[in-house]
Amino acid sequence: MELDADGVQTDLRAQAERMTEICRRYRLASSPVIAFDPEQRDQLWKARKALYPTLYRFDPRKKPINFVDDVVVPAERISELIRYLEEFFAGQHVPVAIFGHIGNGNATSFPYST
Repeated sequence: MELDADGVQTDLRAQAERMTEICRRYRLASSPVIAFDPEQRDQLWKARKALYPTLYRFDPRKKPINFVDDVVVPAERISELIRYLEEFFAGQHVPVAIFGHIGNGNATSFPYST
């Protein structure tokens, strides 16, 4: 995720620490990497941009399908959306990668077919 400040009063480090605690408490993600250093941020953005090509190389026997793109729910209900998507695709016996702009309630599902 990327945090932004509306003005000089916003403490991005405090926001980052708060988000880290939320992720740890609810196990919404692996341990976040907080990057205030521009070079480290650039490396994280490179990794994010490599996500789609990486998903295509996940398993040479399976083809990824962009089935649901940019589903948006209120941010406080994102965990419900993720749980629903995981259960739905598990019921279909389809592996899925879920990612997106989670902080504003936006998730993308990337299922695979054989």
